[in-house]
Amino acid sequence: MLFDCIDLDTKKKYELKKQKNDQWLDPSKFFNLSDDDKQITMVFILYDKNSGLSDMVATITLEDLVKIVYTEEHLKSAENHVKKFPKDQIKSGIKIRDFIKNNKDNVQIIWKN
Repeated sequence: MLFDCIDLDTKKKYELKKQKNDQWLDPSKFFNLSDDDKQITMVFILYDKNSGLSDMVATITLEDLVKIVYTEEHLKSAENHVKKFPKDQIKSGIKIRDFIKNNKDNVQIIWKN
């Protein structure tokens, strides 16, 4: 499953990610996304490493995230690996704070302290 919750009124799907900065994603899940899956809103809840309190909330569609982070070759390779070794997980790291800073046209900052 690619999402954590659904807004019952709008039927919009959300995937919630909480981290200081490092986020690990499994690219094998993102090959051949449905049009519905592409519209999932990724919600990044970032927290300060010293205080432990949230200092930023940002969103991006899964489609935009995947287009920015992965190539088709990367996604296909990850999918093929998981088909061959179904118990494996593939993890790809992203520095979310840098990602947000470098992709201001695609990322919406909902709240910042």
